[in-house]
Amino acid sequence: MPKAPTSTACSVAASARDLSVWVSGTEDLLAMGATGSCCSCEDDLQGSDDSRRPGRQTRKRSPTEFTIVIDRRTGDSLGIDAAPEKVGTLEIKSVTPGGLVDRWNQAQPPGSREVVKPGMRVVEVNGRFNSAVGIIAACREAEVLHMSLEP
Repeated sequence: MPKAPTSTACSVAASARDLSVWVSGTEDLLAMGATGSCCSCEDDLQGSDDSRRPGRQTRKRSPTEFTIVIDRRTGDSLGIDAAPEKVGTLEIKSVTPGGLVDRWNQAQPPGSREVVKPGMRVVEVNGRFNSAVGIIAACREAEVLHMSLEP
């Protein structure tokens, strides 16, 4: 299995099929070349009369869940270390100072419940849920990320 680059601030290792994926691998992001609107969830909704893609799955949100919006179009690192869980989520292990998630945290008012902390779980990113590998793939995209988290 390949080793993570030492300069990578945030990484997520998916154990499924011995697959290792690095969320902030900038060389991969540059090769991806984001196109279309600012995020895939908007791309999914374009051209549909009822603003829903046919057959699109939805999930019930938890009352404690919140969503943050992170702009990765510049290719900056999320700045999180997270581990996949069997239930299809990612557990936040740490938030790296200076990363995009840390910048989100710094922009929140004092006492906000929408501050991302270790121990929280990423349950959905841009409509992808119930699959740690799918959530990791969404996090790697150089676009606007809508990340839903549970404390």
